[in-house]
Amino acid sequence: MKQTLMARAKYYCSALLISACLVGTSTTATADDDAIIASVGAVFIELRTGPGRGYPIVDIAERGEKIEILKQRTDWIKIRTSDDSEGWVRTGDIAETLDEQGQALSENIRQLQPRSNTSPQQGDWEIGVMLGDYGGTDAISVYTDYHFTNNLAIELAASDNFGNFSSGQYVVASIMHQPFPQWSYSPFISLGGGVRKTNPRSNLVETEDRTDNILVAGIGMRTILYNRFVLRVQYNHHTVLTSRDDDIEVEEWKIGLSALF
Repeated sequence: MKQTLMARAKYYCSALLISACLVGTSTTATADDDAIIASVGAVFIELRTGPGRGYPIVDIAERGEKIEILKQRTDWIKIRTSDDSEGWVRTGDIAETLDEQGQALSENIRQLQPRSNTSPQQGDWEIGVMLGDYGGTDAISVYTDYHFTNNLAIELAASDNFGNFSSGQYVVASIMHQPFPQWSYSPFISLGGGVRKTNPRSNLVETEDRTDNILVAGIGMRTILYNRFVLRVQYNHHTVLTSRDDDIEVEEWKIGLSALF
């Protein structure tokens, strides 16, 4: 059972990392044919060979020099200088430059400023994996969120739990509210519902799988670890609406990692 859980965890985590890498290599600014023309407003800006401080400086562009904005990768912008030298600069440096009308360049490029270290932003998608405990059994979840405001998101999660006496799968759709997105460690609450399929394990008597509706209320904490990676801890209270006289109450704890794109 533990080996099965670990195998699934490795699979889901690998899928998350691959997705994050694809996100990291995607561009969100303009193509070369629609490059934005600007002029350097700072004393100088440093051009690096890649989108990160670990890459060597290949050139500099001085104040007043014309540059082209080619594309964006996370919090770095690729530019071309007047002498056709290309390199990557931080979005914070580019924000100090001016467009052809003399306006701050940040007015012309969406999401030019570096991402906040506290929360996702409107329009962000999020994909994640979480591991934890569901009613005393091991559990693993994969989920995707769409943040339609900085405070509100809709989430769809699919989970498996594995126990000695029963296992199951459940799918839940939730609304999440993050009241203080500007906080470094930002709390959130969620409310949703879904369907659970329970697979009893018994060698003594013949048992049947059953499918029940569930209601889920949750509370948790999240923080952005680095750039677009999010650490999340969550507690959920499940109410399984069975066809019997009594409903079943289940507690769930989990922790996981996600990527924003």
